[in-house]
Amino acid sequence: MMQGPIRVFVSVWVSVVCVLSVAPGALGDRFLEQANRAAAVTPGTQAMEDVLFPALAAMDEPPSLALSVEEMVTLRETDSRWRELERWAARDPQQAVIKALAEVGDPDQRFVLGIPYDSAKSAPEEWRRAGLVNSIGRGGELGTVSFDYLDRMEWLLRLALVDSFRLAREGNGEASLDVLIDLLRLGRVLADRPSATEKQFAFVLMRVALERVRDVVYSHQSAFTSTILKEAIPELDDRAMTLNRISFPVFERLAAEQALSRGFEERGEVRVGALAELLAKSASNMLPLRTFSEYAWYERLASQHEGWFETSDRIQAVWGDFEIRWNNQNWNEPTLRRVTDFEQTDPTKFSVIRRFGGIDAETDLYRFLSQIRFDTVTELRGTYNSLGVVAFRLDNRAFPPVLAAIQPRYVPRLALDPYAWNERLRRQEDFGYFVPIRDQTFGPRELPRPYAVRVNLFENDQMRAPTPAQEDAPAGAGMSMAAPPGAAGGGFGGMMTGVGGGLQADAMEDIPDDLIDEETGRVRVDVLRRWFLQNVDDYEISRDDLEEMNQFLPMLAGVLGSPEMAREQAGTVVSMLNADPAIRNALTGFGVDMSAVERLIPDLLADLARDASVRSAMEKARAGERLSGSDIQSMLRGMVNVVVQDRYIDPIQEFLVLLVSDDFPMGGIGDQAFFIAMVDDSQFLLYSLGPNRRNDLAAVVGAGGDDILIWPPISALRRANQ
Repeated sequence: MMQGPIRVFVSVWVSVVCVLSVAPGALGDRFLEQANRAAAVTPGTQAMEDVLFPALAAMDEPPSLALSVEEMVTLRETDSRWRELERWAARDPQQAVIKALAEVGDPDQRFVLGIPYDSAKSAPEEWRRAGLVNSIGRGGELGTVSFDYLDRMEWLLRLALVDSFRLAREGNGEASLDVLIDLLRLGRVLADRPSATEKQFAFVLMRVALERVRDVVYSHQSAFTSTILKEAIPELDDRAMTLNRISFPVFERLAAEQALSRGFEERGEVRVGALAELLAKSASNMLPLRTFSEYAWYERLASQHEGWFETSDRIQAVWGDFEIRWNNQNWNEPTLRRVTDFEQTDPTKFSVIRRFGGIDAETDLYRFLSQIRFDTVTELRGTYNSLGVVAFRLDNRAFPPVLAAIQPRYVPRLALDPYAWNERLRRQEDFGYFVPIRDQTFGPRELPRPYAVRVNLFENDQMRAPTPAQEDAPAGAGMSMAAPPGAAGGGFGGMMTGVGGGLQADAMEDIPDDLIDEETGRVRVDVLRRWFLQNVDDYEISRDDLEEMNQFLPMLAGVLGSPEMAREQAGTVVSMLNADPAIRNALTGFGVDMSAVERLIPDLLADLARDASVRSAMEKARAGERLSGSDIQSMLRGMVNVVVQDRYIDPIQEFLVLLVSDDFPMGGIGDQAFFIAMVDDSQFLLYSLGPNRRNDLAAVVGAGGDDILIWPPISALRRANQ
């Protein structure tokens, strides 16, 4: 009965002892002082916080904070939540922030963010109330720093993303881009902060800003002229942004050296109790109960740690290796792919190195941050080129025949794809570029058709066997100081989170109780048809749905124009089914008889073309008439009546039974949620070769995709395909 009270008493006592045992002057020790000096304003620069923080402190809380930033930017402008966000952005407190952002975004003024890592004890009261501080544990351990101000920085990010769209919708494209370029410059300033967490935040902020630049131009092209775009393009030149001059973070090395100073006898052995206490406090962020609960685990780790000399040498080796690699200006150098000193470090014998030098026991700060930097450069160069292509089209009413045609009139120099490295010639090459239909080759009996792009929405985390240092570890113990967004200790948890399995869960709601025949275990086709028809009748077709369907129908009419035409196009449809082996293999694994499906496609397409309601819709589409909501619902009912028949359902019976069961792996086929975007010749595709460094023609993009899609922007495609 006394276990709970005893636990609380002991944990509080441990916390008191921890505070009292801090050496005199520890709050002002040299490691904290060095970290603060690295972050401080220097001669010739100005303190950004003096301009920006008063406005941030007066901000109203953003609506819809429960949405991640990624979810927020894919809201349609007709969504009530989006309209509320626009009203919030237009209010005076938020416009004061936009004004302050423009002031600190002036590159000629040389603003830096100079707040120290223990600013909570000295910041103005209104800053402290707004969380615009860094807070640190009472012992002054760098591992306990909480980057509180980043939460309010995310508010600013949300504001800029919303206000840029609001301005573009009102026709002010120039002001819209100004806001986003100022946001990009803010990210560049934050990237000069000394800690890995702040640099990570900065890179994510810059990538979100660059995606939004493309998104706003794509979604509101009428607000932009070639002149506006040509004036913005030089601001996106990577020579102006100087991402190659961002230094490697020093904060985590100082934290490791501080741990060496406090947790070891100088030139001697580990002080097990002191090191365990320091590691536990840095992992638990000074929560007393958690510190106590994790202490025993860290005590065991500390008892296995190498001594002062070995640890000191290892810190120098690991961070020296990090900096040599980071400063290598040829980011495609094959030697950079060799194992790092961190990867060769035993995490059991050097838990200090693991704690402060890595994201986890397997991923070090260099690998993590260099990948983010590389991808940010890719996004920057791709955005620069894509605006040049759009400006070319605005002037010439056609897309450039090749990407190089935008140089030098629209871009001073063509930006090259960082991933397209030609090892033989020792140089980077162009981004991938083509215009669907115009640049595709079709057979003599094929009708030109839009290009299919598979967009992956998220990657499921894969379970890995724990390393020896992770076995029995308490929650958060394996996290480094630079935890990814949404992870313990990483802060800014609302940024760029993935889409969960709820997409599929929503689609499977209200399943009829009698859908599965209890005797045969098969789907009742008549019940399935009735359920689908009811869903068609209940669905309210929005204005956006109507617009998208009317854009799509002329292409569909090219397939279903007549039964004969439909049979001729069957081969194209089969080819599309086989375009992604991963999908085909996954469907086969779920029991779909793909051979039978392929054999039935010609008959299925011909039957669809014969249906009266489908035929009526196709005739209107070919005649250039717009279909009404009732026309589309009638067409969908006809399609359901044709498709949901025993003959066409039999090959997918096993899959349908699994789909409606509790055993179906949520998240999409093959543990990957995705959608297919059809891109026609009204747009162009611009893409990077991505990490596999192979030209896959942007067939699979998004999370875990083969290529990195620059244009069309993925956020715009997601919004259109919701």
